[in-house]
Amino acid sequence: MGGKGKYATDEEAGSKGAWMQEKEVTQKRPAKKEEEQEMEEGESGGGGRQPGGVSYWYRRGVYISDTYLSQAIYQSYALCVLAVVLTIGGGLAYSSVDPNTELQDGCWAAFTWIAAGVLGGYINSPYDIPTRAVASMVTVLGILYFSVVLGLVVEAVQAKMNALREGRSLVVEKGHTVMLGFTEKSLLFIKEIVNANESEGGGIIAVLCADGKEKMDKELMHFITKKQLKGTTVVFRQGTRLMASDLDKVSVTTARSVVVLSNTLLQPDKADAEVLQVILNLANLKLSGHVVAEVRDKDNEALIHLIGRGNVETVVSHDIIGRLMLMSVRQPGLAEVYGSVLGFEGDEFYTATWTQLAGVRYGDVQLMMPDAIPIGIRYGGEGGITLNPRHDYVMDAEDELVVIAEDNDTYKPEEKHRCSPGNAPSEVGGTGTREFIFFAGWRRDLRDIV
Repeated sequence: MGGKGKYATDEEAGSKGAWMQEKEVTQKRPAKKEEEQEMEEGESGGGGRQPGGVSYWYRRGVYISDTYLSQAIYQSYALCVLAVVLTIGGGLAYSSVDPNTELQDGCWAAFTWIAAGVLGGYINSPYDIPTRAVASMVTVLGILYFSVVLGLVVEAVQAKMNALREGRSLVVEKGHTVMLGFTEKSLLFIKEIVNANESEGGGIIAVLCADGKEKMDKELMHFITKKQLKGTTVVFRQGTRLMASDLDKVSVTTARSVVVLSNTLLQPDKADAEVLQVILNLANLKLSGHVVAEVRDKDNEALIHLIGRGNVETVVSHDIIGRLMLMSVRQPGLAEVYGSVLGFEGDEFYTATWTQLAGVRYGDVQLMMPDAIPIGIRYGGEGGITLNPRHDYVMDAEDELVVIAEDNDTYKPEEKHRCSPGNAPSEVGGTGTREFIFFAGWRRDLRDIV
């Protein structure tokens, strides 16, 4: 009996708990329905009010005004409208309390009080309590108005100064050099361009990078002095080269040449993907100069040429450095030759088209360049390059002659002169000894080097 009574008591307690819970839910439902109905009325614009007590149309008006006033152009419009309202409203108030003052005179008086206060240049100064009250009210509103104007002007000036300091303004140049990206090789690149521009009296180098102008100017001054720039001006602009709007900051469409550097902080495939996106942005612009892009992986070179539509030259830096290192190891002293020829100090490579050489054999061209050393031909301007071609090859009008000279303006074709080359030195054959090369470190393309 005791066990049965216990079970009965548990069942009654459970039934009672369920009944109480159902009752609480039933009491909450009407309140929830009323709240939902109030919200729907507020959203439908039927004059309903939110739980906070603010009507929908008031909040809607504040939202629209905030949206427009967040833009500088609409802030200017709002200030002009406010000035007109204060002038006309003050003129109406003053002319209503002073029967001797017409509306246009009242508006002029209100304008002078807004601009210069009660002690302004208006002839008929307030003489009784009503007119003085109106004048005082208009003057206080004028002080508040010009405080807002002054605040906006100061903010605009500060924003402009910050934009100039950070390098967000436009570069308006033509025939300049553009460098997209900044790496540890950028300062050396700038130094070489400075040496190249020395014969032309200097030039402009525009650099688009992620860091601010002030920081980059300090880094440049630590590397090269103003005197060593030799008339060349280096302009830094802050932005990303992946956006076409930032490319316009450095006037990439009017540049003589564009250099796209690879991001050394990324993996080779990711860095080449970024370069590919930059080339795609440049391909959609009407460029007046040529583009040179740095590639880290030789397998991606063909894709960049395809996207560049034949207007992009690629430099596989990792592959070229590996080849130069291997050749310098096999031929001691060759690194100094590369450093002298590939840089702009001393003599370097130049290509140019000369109409005087059209129809002339290549063997005779060497006798017509006393101040340069012809070493090859670039066919048709955009064709392939042949170093040391046959002497019986006849130059075409569109062929470019590849020479080693001091500068691009230090040589030109002259009359053919006679010379006695003498006897050629006898060729000494190789010793046939086996080479032993030690590789200290590892490269991902070591198989190609071997």
